[in-house]
Amino acid sequence: MAYQETTGSSPEDVINKIGAFAASAGWTIATNSLNGSERVLVLRKSGDYIRLWCNATDIWITGHTGYDGALPYNQQGGYAGRYAHCNVGAGPYTAVFLFGGNNPAEHIHVVIELAGGVFRHISFGQAEKLGDWTGGTYFDATYWSTSPSQMNQWTEWSNPLFDTRGSQTTNTGAMRCDVPQDGRGSPSWAVFDGDNVFRVMTGLYGARQDSSDGLGYLTSQVYNRNEPPFSGQITLGTIRADVIRSGGFYSPVGTFPNVRYLNMARFAPGQEITVGSDVWKVFPMCRKGQGSNSPSSPLYGQPYSDNHAYAFKKED
Repeated sequence: MAYQETTGSSPEDVINKIGAFAASAGWTIATNSLNGSERVLVLRKSGDYIRLWCNATDIWITGHTGYDGALPYNQQGGYAGRYAHCNVGAGPYTAVFLFGGNNPAEHIHVVIELAGGVFRHISFGQAEKLGDWTGGTYFDATYWSTSPSQMNQWTEWSNPLFDTRGSQTTNTGAMRCDVPQDGRGSPSWAVFDGDNVFRVMTGLYGARQDSSDGLGYLTSQVYNRNEPPFSGQITLGTIRADVIRSGGFYSPVGTFPNVRYLNMARFAPGQEITVGSDVWKVFPMCRKGQGSNSPSSPLYGQPYSDNHAYAFKKED
């Protein structure tokens, strides 16, 4: 596994550094081209192609099974039909953290600190599969609402990493999961979108329960249980992916490698947790703390995600 901490001057600089990091971790770079402020990076390892591209303020990511350098992203063979959107702004950024490895499955996680403890996330690779099935390539990114009345908390207008609560139609990622038993062709991409017929739903390993706050399957299973009164031990929740198939049935397909969900009430952004020989680095979904949707509050118009957070496994 590899880890790198660097900085980023712009969206295209971040993508270029993702490409260099991926190449050092054994990924094949099909293209890494720059046209003005717009960079296109296409790469793969053992799975399907991952494409990242940008303009002066935003990064997008998608997947496809084939690659033709003369075609745009949405005309590539086996295009996922969906892209995730990461609104990072023009930069420069305070820090960029890169995590990668092959165990338990190939993956790259990217954490971008925009400024002042505000973060965005990009992740792609292969799911750690449950069972034997064709696919497993996934991609996703964090989009946070820029509306002053919505950005103060995690709502349906924002799309954190691995969020599948619905209402997003252009900002969410997907996972390849071919299901010939359901009459679906190959490749088939299940999207991280609670409103789509063929979709991924995320939860924590060994449990499934909707949360009363409507924020999806993650929040009620670890977030509200991370204040143990006696041991003081934090819970790192493995994020599981289920695919909803024909007839509304769930099929558990796997987990996302070396990332965990947690309540970071007791942690600061970037703080490390040591569990045995493993070191995990904690980052908020967007920004630690609670904002306000009241125009009279000094916190109005500032992004916050309460204590919802991720931990990424680190190794130098």
